[in-house]
Amino acid sequence: NILICLPSCHLITNMVILHKDLVDDFEAFCRANSSPLLLLYRSKCGEWSCSPLATGSDIKFFHIRSIVCLRMDIVTFYLGCSFGFEAALMAAGVPVRNVEQGKNVSMYKTSVTCIRAGQFHCPMVDAAAQCTHVIPLAHGGPLLGIHDLSQPDYGDPVEECPGDVPVFWACGVTGVETVQSCSKSPLMAFTHSPGCMFITDQKAETISPLTLEPAHCPLTFCISQNPQLYSMASKKAVQQIRAIEELDVEDPGMKQHTFDPQKTINNKFVRLAPESGIGDGGNELGMGKVKAAVKAYMPNGNLIACDVAADFAITAGVSSWGSYAVACALYVLNLCPIHWRYLQRGLGLSATPDQQSLWTACLPTVAKEEEMLQILVKYGIRSGKTANLGLEVDGLTFHPYHSDIIQRLRNLTLA
Repeated sequence: NILICLPSCHLITNMVILHKDLVDDFEAFCRANSSPLLLLYRSKCGEWSCSPLATGSDIKFFHIRSIVCLRMDIVTFYLGCSFGFEAALMAAGVPVRNVEQGKNVSMYKTSVTCIRAGQFHCPMVDAAAQCTHVIPLAHGGPLLGIHDLSQPDYGDPVEECPGDVPVFWACGVTGVETVQSCSKSPLMAFTHSPGCMFITDQKAETISPLTLEPAHCPLTFCISQNPQLYSMASKKAVQQIRAIEELDVEDPGMKQHTFDPQKTINNKFVRLAPESGIGDGGNELGMGKVKAAVKAYMPNGNLIACDVAADFAITAGVSSWGSYAVACALYVLNLCPIHWRYLQRGLGLSATPDQQSLWTACLPTVAKEEEMLQILVKYGIRSGKTANLGLEVDGLTFHPYHSDIIQRLRNLTLA
């Protein structure tokens, strides 16, 4: 069950072998850093086989028989490995340069720090790869933090070909760094050697994005050209946000504007910037971003068009609807596992049910918004458009206009 720098059609694992006194801390470290250390199986003390992954296997024959066979107080961890997706890449016609060049994959220590657990803490190690997260038993999302591509810390330097775009993947060699970082010197510890892993009986996954459920299908978005940055979200999350976006730009019949948000601010919710402006008429701060459209389509546009531009302009039928929509879109993104994994680089634990409940409580509701308007009316605050003292915003009564939009936004968000 040994692999050296060869692509395989079987699931491949990295390994860490530790004394029983350290295994609970190490498992906690793996759970907190699942991108580089995806735990597939933890053996029992003195268990040499790994029946869930490889029938009849015996870890004593890996390369440490003379030492390990005498010990019954050690535990083996089998961890996901990026070598498990090389065959899938090649089958899809994606070149794997290290295989073509007969070299081990390049692996780098990064400036990304893993989340500490117990006695373990270390920087993450990345490998150069070209793949997508849809092979979950291999590794997590792409990462940053590599200083010099020509100087890998493990493996071999691989020559790029014209047009190649390197992608960096969390690497199981992080396990080597983890053991070395232990604040209590291990009585005994072994890891796989970079490029030499354990081959299981299980077939490697060859999942096509075309067959994935929307919740598991990743989509990427360019959020900045200089520097060039991207973000990711699931197809399901993007579909929800698109529906929210379409709802928040509904014309209530009194605005008389014809903005086309898709032409002016594509992907506005997926790429929210520190400075974003929300408006419905073009005179609001930030709407200078779409000043030409305001002048062209809004009544008195040449007079009211705001000069101040935000990084991104969010247009809405009513400005408050745009604010509700932003809150709803952020909720969707926070609950999107693909977006979360990308932002967190696969480090840390997912949101707890209590955290999710807190986020849900922060969503706009008909009751909360009506109560806020009632407070304004109580203190004599009148509509800035009609001067009426009543439950209305921007000349529209709260019922049925605003209450209907709020409820529909919640329905889309919580679907």
